[in-house]
Amino acid sequence: MDLYEPDTGAVMQDGLDARAVDPADKTRNIGAVLQDCWPFSGTLKENIISGRFR
Repeated sequence: MDLYEPDTGAVMQDGLDARAVDPADKTRNIGAVLQDCWPFSGTLKENIISGRFR
């Protein structure tokens, strides 16, 4: 999965053109918070920390 290419201008990430950022760095360092809610298994802290090890 990748970002859409802009028709004009540029998408910047930490001052770099997004096309110059290694895709592995994008997936490792960019997260998402979904709008759908579902019950957690464990505490909120445990759920946040578990994302680091997947």
